[in-house]
Amino acid sequence: MNKEITIYDLLGLIKDGKAPKIVKWEDYIFSFYNDDYLCKNEDFVKNRETNYLLCYLFSLPESALNIKVEILEEDKSIIEKIKINKYHFHNTNHSKLLKNQEILEAKLNEIIEFLSRKEDK
Repeated sequence: MNKEITIYDLLGLIKDGKAPKIVKWEDYIFSFYNDDYLCKNEDFVKNRETNYLLCYLFSLPESALNIKVEILEEDKSIIEKIKINKYHFHNTNHSKLLKNQEILEAKLNEIIEFLSRKEDK
């Protein structure tokens, strides 16, 4: 899912540690590196003093904050562990249901941990 955001919004993502790894601006691809976006395309570097996107955009006379870039990666949703409300069921088989809930919670959290490790790779 590609989506366009402004440089202002991109700076917020960088500040929060959620910077997208790859963005596109004016047909150039940039990779996140050292709190900026590095372009390895020699055509981009040829006509500019830098190959870093933010450094270049903020050197322009006009405001860079409203310039749009395209995020070229899918958003990875962060899956949080779950905690099942153990007091939800009021039943004669309360202890059996409570034990089943604990097993279900443990298994679901194992799956969440496995998926989180796969996302990190």
